[in-house]
Parts: sequence; C-alpha cells; structure tokens
Amino acid sequence: MRPPGLHSWLFEFAQNLAKDTDQKLEALEREQADLNARLAKIQGELLMADRAVDRGLRFEPVIAGQYQCPRCWVADEVQAPLIPQASEGDTDILKCRRCQETYTFE
Repeated sequence: MRPPGLHSWLFEFAQNLAKDTDQKLEALEREQADLNARLAKIQGELLMADRAVDRGLRFEPVIAGQYQCPRCWVADEVQAPLIPQASEGDTDILKCRRCQETYTFE
C-alpha cells in the first residue's frame, strides 16, 4: 500500500526539478548568446588583423616622391603623406597629416 500523499510529493518534487532545470537552461542560453556575440566580435577582429597584415606586406614607403604613413596604410588602407618637421642634427622628424603620428629617424 502506498503512503498517503506520496504521489503528490513525487510529482511536486519532479516539478521543482524541472523548474530548477528551466532556470539553468535560461542562464545557459544567455551565456551562449554572450559567447556567440564575443565569437562574432573576435572573428571580425581576426579578419581585420588578417587584412592589416596583408596591407603591411603591400606598404609602399614612398608614393609620388612623398613618404607615407605606415599606420594609416596598415590600419585603414589610406595613403597619407608624412610632412617633414623642424629638427636638429641628423634626426629626421616626419608627422602624418591624417593621424598626427610622429616618426623620428636618426
């Protein structure tokens, strides 16, 4: 003979387990969505880095007689001339008109 209420107790216990599992499922789905967003961001960054490497390999330091900014080319594939700056001695200082980066060569 079954103890009175055992059927209800077992059913309620199963319902509580299902509720706990459903909460865990929701948390895991949120975590998965966050990971998918992070993965998409990383994939985009990988693609940009791969393209930057390719641009670096194709960089031409001088175009039409003007030195070019390596940062603008590698980062954005933009040809940006470097402008000579006042300097002393054997030091050459070049500044990018676009990104404002300064290059010093001795």
